[in-house]
Amino acid sequence: MYYWGSDDIYLETATLTFSPFTEISSNEIQIDMFNEEGNYLYFVFLKSIGVVEEITTETNLSNVLSDWVVLSDVIIDGYVYSVMRTDYIMTEFQNFTHNFKFN
Repeated sequence: MYYWGSDDIYLETATLTFSPFTEISSNEIQIDMFNEEGNYLYFVFLKSIGVVEEITTETNLSNVLSDWVVLSDVIIDGYVYSVMRTDYIMTEFQNFTHNFKFN
């Protein structure tokens, strides 16, 4: 249902993780992201879920959606997934909480 991780400008879906995540509500999840090499962050989710309308972090509670871009869809195990990536390379970090809210 959800995948996330970090990678260079070209996403390799094999590098993504899918757990654990916390369901905050029926339209919001919380994940802890890692970026050990200073890459872009990726968030990949089933296209049928909808559109991400808000992204917040533990250090920025206002919507940081404008820091992300939507890329071409990918097929994983026969399902269509939407792909989002940060618009810039991120610094290295571990356990950086992100909340993704869908419409």
